[in-house]
Amino acid sequence: YEFPELPAGHYLVQAKQQGFQPQWFDHASMLADAQSIVVSSTTVPNINFNLTPLTPPIAGVVTNGEVHYDPAGHFGVGLRRGMLSDTKVIIPSECITCPNGLVPTNVRLVLRYPGNPANLQTYPMTLDPVTNTYQHTIPVADLNALFGPNQNTIEVYVLWDCGTITVTKYLGKIEIIDPSGYITDSVTGNPIAGAAVTLYHVPEWVAKTSVDDDDLDTCESNLSKASGAAWSQPAPTEQGVPADPNITLMSPGTSTQITGGDGYYGWDVGAGCWYVEVSAPGYMPLVSPVVGVPSEVTDLDLALVQARYTYLPAMSR
Repeated sequence: YEFPELPAGHYLVQAKQQGFQPQWFDHASMLADAQSIVVSSTTVPNINFNLTPLTPPIAGVVTNGEVHYDPAGHFGVGLRRGMLSDTKVIIPSECITCPNGLVPTNVRLVLRYPGNPANLQTYPMTLDPVTNTYQHTIPVADLNALFGPNQNTIEVYVLWDCGTITVTKYLGKIEIIDPSGYITDSVTGNPIAGAAVTLYHVPEWVAKTSVDDDDLDTCESNLSKASGAAWSQPAPTEQGVPADPNITLMSPGTSTQITGGDGYYGWDVGAGCWYVEVSAPGYMPLVSPVVGVPSEVTDLDLALVQARYTYLPAMSR
């Protein structure tokens, strides 16, 4: 490939191909790790890429939430708090094998909190001879019980026995989507469909950890405000940057969403300070307060004010 006659300057280059993991020069998976290329009056050769094929999904998921897969084939399920559902996990039999040639036994699906090896729930899995897959449906009642007020991530594993050896494989995670909320009309309260919601990140800011946290470069969180109180800290728009999935772990991997008929929007993001900008035809644009994660933010509801237009008569002299 070649980019002829580029103006002098500094450039970042990324290669993409369907079925492969995107890569920034020089062999970086994220923009933050990319190497800048200086272009002057001479040709810059050897800006080469070696793309890695994407790993097929390890397990399929059937749920009413959003499902995505990372480059390693692990699933991520995003659910709305209060609107959880039964979640079926489907694992091809070829993923459940024994290195010593034995037949796998006692195949079970296990739920855990991140960083905690204790099993929260264990479900037996049996082989379906028709589909040649192991399947189990996690009941919605169990998910409701496990997602506490300050717990928004559950990791999913499959374990099986090969004689006296137990094999453990990480499948993915189920998360409460945040920040999230609903876009409505400020007068009628009706949801607004077709609103564009753009997510912004405030670099180097962190979420407050208590009501007494008054450090600089921090933002309001559920740990610092009264329960049920409205979000109130103005967003530092001069410091915010659109969320970039190449820099920040986020799902879905786009900085702008368009609301559907229910007016809902939501992302799953990592720790930090976030806010959204909203625009919709016939309404005044709006910037939300800045909110801190963790813990999860599922009530960043925003009401838009209808735009009012005044028409002045044309006059001539």
